[in-house]
Amino acid sequence: MTRWGLFETAPEHARRKALAWQRHIREVESGLPDGPGTDGVPRPP
Repeated sequence: MTRWGLFETAPEHARRKALAWQRHIREVESGLPDGPGTDGVPRPP
């Protein structure tokens, strides 16, 4: 369960960095840029 209320209290630049990392981590875990269950295409090796 994500606590978005706490996330929204962080400074704007910190939220942007966190969301960028979140996308990167999803790609590392699933091989897809937007995570599992998306129509994304894996990057070539």
